[in-house]
Amino acid sequence: MSGLFFFAATLRLLLMLFSMGKQLFPASAERWAYGLLGTAAGLVTTLVFVQIDKLRFADVGLQWRKITLLHFAQGVMIGVLVMGSMAAMVFVLGGLHLQWNTNATVLGSLLAILPLIPLALMEEIGFRGYALQRLQKAVGIRSAIWITALLFGVYHLLNGWSWQAAMLGTTIWGLLFAWAACKQQGVAMSTGIHFAANMTTSLYTDTTPTFQLWQIQMANGSSMQTYQQTWLTEWLPHVALLLLSIWLIERLVKQQSKLRDA
Repeated sequence: MSGLFFFAATLRLLLMLFSMGKQLFPASAERWAYGLLGTAAGLVTTLVFVQIDKLRFADVGLQWRKITLLHFAQGVMIGVLVMGSMAAMVFVLGGLHLQWNTNATVLGSLLAILPLIPLALMEEIGFRGYALQRLQKAVGIRSAIWITALLFGVYHLLNGWSWQAAMLGTTIWGLLFAWAACKQQGVAMSTGIHFAANMTTSLYTDTTPTFQLWQIQMANGSSMQTYQQTWLTEWLPHVALLLLSIWLIERLVKQQSKLRDA
Protein backbone atom coordinates (compact mmCIF):
# COMPACT_ATOMS: atom_id res chain seq x y z
CA MET A 1 0.00 0.00 0.00
CA SER A 2 2.91 2.34 0.69
CA GLY A 3 3.94 1.91 -2.94
CA LEU A 4 0.62 3.39 -4.03
CA PHE A 5 1.23 6.47 -1.88
CA PHE A 6 4.58 7.02 -3.61
CA PHE A 7 2.93 6.38 -6.98
CA ALA A 8 0.32 9.08 -6.28
CA ALA A 9 2.95 11.53 -5.02
CA THR A 10 5.20 10.91 -8.02
CA LEU A 11 2.30 11.28 -10.44
CA ARG A 12 1.23 14.54 -8.81
CA LEU A 13 4.78 15.89 -9.05
CA LEU A 14 5.20 14.90 -12.70
CA LEU A 15 1.80 16.36 -13.58
CA MET A 16 2.93 19.68 -12.14
CA LEU A 17 6.24 19.53 -14.00
CA PHE A 18 4.81 18.37 -17.31
CA SER A 19 1.99 20.95 -17.16
CA MET A 20 4.60 23.69 -17.40
CA GLY A 21 4.98 22.62 -21.02
CA LYS A 22 1.56 24.11 -21.77
CA GLN A 23 3.28 27.44 -22.24
CA LEU A 24 4.82 26.08 -25.44
CA PHE A 25 1.38 25.67 -27.00
CA PRO A 26 -1.02 28.36 -28.24
CA ALA A 27 -3.94 29.22 -25.96
CA SER A 28 -6.36 27.58 -28.40
CA ALA A 29 -4.60 24.24 -27.85
CA GLU A 30 -4.46 24.43 -24.05
CA ARG A 31 -6.76 21.45 -23.46
CA TRP A 32 -4.87 19.36 -26.01
CA ALA A 33 -1.60 20.31 -24.31
CA TYR A 34 -2.80 19.52 -20.80
CA GLY A 35 -4.35 16.22 -21.85
CA LEU A 36 -1.36 15.00 -23.84
CA LEU A 37 1.22 16.17 -21.30
CA GLY A 38 -0.84 14.69 -18.47
CA THR A 39 -1.10 11.39 -20.32
CA ALA A 40 2.68 11.41 -20.81
CA ALA A 41 3.17 12.09 -17.08
CA GLY A 42 0.90 9.17 -16.23
CA LEU A 43 2.74 6.81 -18.58
CA VAL A 44 6.17 7.85 -17.29
CA THR A 45 5.06 7.40 -13.67
CA THR A 46 3.59 4.00 -14.49
CA LEU A 47 6.76 2.97 -16.33
CA VAL A 48 8.87 3.77 -13.27
CA PHE A 49 6.68 1.77 -10.91
CA VAL A 50 6.14 -1.26 -13.13
CA GLN A 51 9.93 -1.43 -13.50
CA ILE A 52 10.32 -1.31 -9.72
CA ASP A 53 7.70 -4.05 -9.29
CA LYS A 54 9.16 -6.08 -12.19
CA LEU A 55 5.88 -5.93 -14.08
CA ARG A 56 4.78 -5.05 -17.61
CA PHE A 57 2.33 -2.40 -18.76
CA ALA A 58 -0.04 -5.24 -19.63
CA ASP A 59 -0.06 -6.34 -15.97
CA VAL A 60 -1.66 -3.03 -14.97
CA GLY A 61 -4.16 -2.86 -17.82
CA LEU A 62 -2.18 -0.57 -20.11
CA GLN A 63 -1.78 -2.46 -23.36
CA TRP A 64 -3.08 -2.11 -26.90
CA ARG A 65 -5.18 -5.08 -27.97
CA LYS A 66 -7.25 -5.89 -31.03
CA ILE A 67 -10.40 -5.18 -29.02
CA THR A 68 -9.16 -1.90 -27.53
CA LEU A 69 -11.09 0.31 -29.96
CA LEU A 70 -14.19 -1.87 -29.51
CA HIS A 71 -13.99 -1.48 -25.73
CA PHE A 72 -13.53 2.28 -26.16
CA ALA A 73 -16.58 2.45 -28.46
CA GLN A 74 -18.62 0.40 -25.97
CA GLY A 75 -17.57 2.82 -23.26
CA VAL A 76 -18.65 5.81 -25.36
CA MET A 77 -22.09 4.26 -25.85
CA ILE A 78 -22.43 3.54 -22.13
CA GLY A 79 -21.29 7.05 -21.22
CA VAL A 80 -23.70 8.74 -23.63
CA LEU A 81 -26.57 6.56 -22.40
CA VAL A 82 -25.86 7.17 -18.71
CA MET A 83 -25.10 10.90 -18.91
CA GLY A 84 -27.90 11.43 -21.42
CA SER A 85 -30.34 9.75 -19.03
CA MET A 86 -29.13 11.87 -16.11
CA ALA A 87 -29.48 15.05 -18.16
CA ALA A 88 -32.96 13.99 -19.29
CA MET A 89 -34.00 13.63 -15.64
CA VAL A 90 -32.89 17.18 -14.92
CA PHE A 91 -34.60 18.59 -18.03
CA VAL A 92 -37.91 16.83 -17.36
CA LEU A 93 -38.05 17.45 -13.61
CA GLY A 94 -36.69 20.99 -13.93
CA GLY A 95 -39.03 22.12 -16.70
CA LEU A 96 -36.22 22.69 -19.20
CA HIS A 97 -35.83 22.04 -22.90
CA LEU A 98 -33.08 22.19 -25.51
CA GLN A 99 -33.01 24.71 -28.34
CA TRP A 100 -30.92 23.77 -31.39
CA ASN A 101 -28.02 26.15 -32.04
CA THR A 102 -28.42 27.01 -35.73
CA ASN A 103 -24.92 28.54 -35.81
CA ALA A 104 -23.19 25.36 -34.66
CA THR A 105 -21.42 23.03 -37.06
CA VAL A 106 -20.61 19.38 -36.58
CA LEU A 107 -16.95 20.07 -37.45
CA GLY A 108 -16.71 22.90 -34.92
CA SER A 109 -18.26 20.77 -32.17
CA LEU A 110 -16.01 17.84 -33.06
CA LEU A 111 -12.86 19.96 -32.86
CA ALA A 112 -14.01 21.26 -29.46
CA ILE A 113 -14.70 17.85 -27.91
CA LEU A 114 -11.76 15.83 -29.29
CA PRO A 115 -9.33 17.18 -26.64
CA LEU A 116 -11.58 15.54 -24.06
CA ILE A 117 -10.15 12.15 -25.13
CA PRO A 118 -6.57 12.73 -23.88
CA LEU A 119 -7.96 14.56 -20.83
CA ALA A 120 -10.01 11.48 -19.95
CA LEU A 121 -7.14 9.09 -20.76
CA MET A 122 -4.81 11.08 -18.50
CA GLU A 123 -7.04 10.52 -15.48
CA GLU A 124 -7.82 6.91 -16.36
CA ILE A 125 -4.11 6.05 -16.49
CA GLY A 126 -3.59 7.74 -13.14
CA PHE A 127 -6.54 6.23 -11.27
CA ARG A 128 -7.63 3.12 -13.16
CA GLY A 129 -4.24 1.88 -14.36
CA TYR A 130 -1.44 0.94 -11.96
CA ALA A 131 -3.25 2.18 -8.83
CA LEU A 132 -6.49 0.26 -9.39
CA GLN A 133 -4.87 -2.94 -10.62
CA ARG A 134 -2.40 -3.11 -7.72
CA LEU A 135 -5.13 -2.30 -5.19
CA GLN A 136 -7.34 -4.95 -6.74
CA LYS A 137 -4.72 -7.59 -6.01
CA ALA A 138 -4.09 -6.26 -2.50
CA VAL A 139 -7.62 -5.69 -1.17
CA GLY A 140 -10.00 -7.14 -3.78
CA ILE A 141 -12.16 -5.62 -6.50
CA ARG A 142 -14.84 -4.00 -4.34
CA SER A 143 -12.48 -2.19 -1.97
CA ALA A 144 -10.14 -1.19 -4.81
CA ILE A 145 -13.00 0.40 -6.72
CA TRP A 146 -14.26 2.37 -3.72
CA ILE A 147 -10.79 3.54 -2.68
CA THR A 148 -9.85 4.80 -6.15
CA ALA A 149 -13.26 6.47 -6.54
CA LEU A 150 -12.78 8.37 -3.28
CA LEU A 151 -9.26 9.36 -4.30
CA PHE A 152 -10.65 10.53 -7.64
CA GLY A 153 -13.02 12.84 -5.77
CA VAL A 154 -10.25 14.15 -3.51
CA TYR A 155 -8.09 14.83 -6.58
CA HIS A 156 -10.79 17.06 -8.05
CA LEU A 157 -11.34 18.72 -4.66
CA LEU A 158 -7.65 19.62 -4.52
CA ASN A 159 -7.93 21.00 -8.05
CA GLY A 160 -10.45 23.59 -6.89
CA TRP A 161 -13.77 21.83 -7.46
CA SER A 162 -16.55 22.42 -4.94
CA TRP A 163 -17.04 19.77 -2.25
CA GLN A 164 -20.37 18.74 -3.75
CA ALA A 165 -19.12 18.49 -7.34
CA ALA A 166 -15.93 16.66 -6.36
CA MET A 167 -17.13 14.26 -3.69
CA LEU A 168 -20.62 13.57 -5.01
CA GLY A 169 -20.18 14.02 -8.74
CA THR A 170 -16.73 12.72 -9.63
CA THR A 171 -16.57 10.15 -6.82
CA ILE A 172 -19.74 8.45 -8.03
CA TRP A 173 -18.56 8.58 -11.64
CA GLY A 174 -15.28 7.14 -10.38
CA LEU A 175 -17.18 4.03 -9.27
CA LEU A 176 -18.50 3.50 -12.80
CA PHE A 177 -15.10 4.17 -14.40
CA ALA A 178 -13.39 1.72 -12.02
CA TRP A 179 -16.06 -0.92 -12.63
CA ALA A 180 -15.36 -0.71 -16.38
CA ALA A 181 -11.59 -0.90 -15.84
CA CYS A 182 -11.90 -3.96 -13.58
CA LYS A 183 -14.38 -5.64 -15.91
CA GLN A 184 -12.14 -5.30 -18.96
CA GLN A 185 -8.79 -5.29 -17.10
CA GLY A 186 -7.81 -2.16 -18.99
CA VAL A 187 -8.63 1.51 -19.39
CA ALA A 188 -10.17 1.51 -22.89
CA MET A 189 -13.80 1.17 -21.81
CA SER A 190 -13.42 3.44 -18.78
CA THR A 191 -11.79 6.09 -21.00
CA GLY A 192 -14.71 5.80 -23.43
CA ILE A 193 -17.26 6.28 -20.63
CA HIS A 194 -15.25 9.16 -19.16
CA PHE A 195 -14.90 10.89 -22.52
CA ALA A 196 -18.58 10.41 -23.39
CA ALA A 197 -19.77 11.78 -20.05
CA ASN A 198 -17.70 14.95 -20.53
CA MET A 199 -18.63 15.16 -24.21
CA THR A 200 -22.37 14.93 -23.56
CA THR A 201 -22.38 17.81 -21.08
CA SER A 202 -20.11 19.85 -23.38
CA LEU A 203 -22.64 19.82 -26.21
CA TYR A 204 -25.20 21.99 -24.41
CA THR A 205 -24.99 25.18 -22.37
CA ASP A 206 -27.30 27.52 -20.46
CA THR A 207 -25.45 30.59 -21.80
CA THR A 208 -25.07 31.86 -25.35
CA PRO A 209 -23.75 28.83 -27.25
CA THR A 210 -20.57 28.90 -29.31
CA PHE A 211 -19.63 25.40 -30.52
CA GLN A 212 -22.36 23.71 -28.45
CA LEU A 213 -25.20 22.08 -30.39
CA TRP A 214 -27.94 23.07 -27.94
CA GLN A 215 -28.86 25.85 -25.56
CA ILE A 216 -30.81 25.02 -22.39
CA GLN A 217 -33.94 27.12 -21.97
CA MET A 218 -36.81 27.28 -19.50
CA ALA A 219 -39.89 25.57 -20.92
CA ASN A 220 -42.09 28.47 -19.74
CA GLY A 221 -39.94 31.01 -21.54
CA SER A 222 -38.36 32.51 -18.40
CA SER A 223 -34.70 33.45 -18.30
CA MET A 224 -32.28 30.76 -17.15
CA GLN A 225 -30.99 33.31 -14.65
CA THR A 226 -34.16 32.70 -12.63
CA TYR A 227 -33.73 28.91 -12.67
CA GLN A 228 -33.28 27.30 -9.28
CA GLN A 229 -32.30 23.67 -8.88
CA THR A 230 -34.46 21.62 -6.55
CA TRP A 231 -33.19 18.77 -4.39
CA LEU A 232 -34.91 16.43 -6.85
CA THR A 233 -33.06 17.67 -9.94
CA GLU A 234 -29.80 17.95 -8.00
CA TRP A 235 -29.79 14.62 -6.18
CA LEU A 236 -31.93 12.16 -8.13
CA PRO A 237 -29.56 11.76 -11.12
CA HIS A 238 -26.59 11.16 -8.82
CA VAL A 239 -28.50 8.72 -6.63
CA ALA A 240 -29.56 6.83 -9.77
CA LEU A 241 -25.93 6.71 -10.96
CA LEU A 242 -24.79 5.54 -7.53
CA LEU A 243 -27.33 2.71 -7.45
CA LEU A 244 -26.43 1.67 -11.00
CA SER A 245 -22.72 1.65 -10.14
CA ILE A 246 -23.23 -0.37 -6.95
CA TRP A 247 -25.34 -2.93 -8.83
CA LEU A 248 -22.71 -3.30 -11.56
CA ILE A 249 -19.89 -3.58 -9.02
CA GLU A 250 -21.65 -6.22 -6.93
CA ARG A 251 -22.53 -8.16 -10.07
CA LEU A 252 -18.88 -8.10 -11.14
CA VAL A 253 -17.72 -9.19 -7.68
CA LYS A 254 -20.08 -12.18 -7.79
CA GLN A 255 -18.92 -13.10 -11.30
CA GLN A 256 -15.27 -12.98 -10.26
CA SER A 257 -16.03 -15.03 -7.14
CA LYS A 258 -17.71 -17.74 -9.23
CA LEU A 259 -14.72 -17.85 -11.58
CA ARG A 260 -12.33 -18.32 -8.65
CA ASP A 261 -14.49 -21.09 -7.16
CA ALA A 262 -14.91 -22.92 -10.48
